[in-house]
Amino acid sequence: MDVVLPVKTEGQDRPTDLHLRVVARPDRMVAELLHRLGLDLPSAPKIVQNVVPKTTP
Repeated sequence: MDVVLPVKTEGQDRPTDLHLRVVARPDRMVAELLHRLGLDLPSAPKIVQNVVPKTTP
């Protein structure tokens, strides 16, 4: 699942979207069904670059 969070920082008129990818593990029965259908889930989330610049407090 992709999660998109609007983040507004100082000096910006509009929020910037922060994109996060969340990977969950299915329960045993769903995992078996996916296996029988020949569908593989990713073993690790893809690396998505942070679109919000780091600022110092």
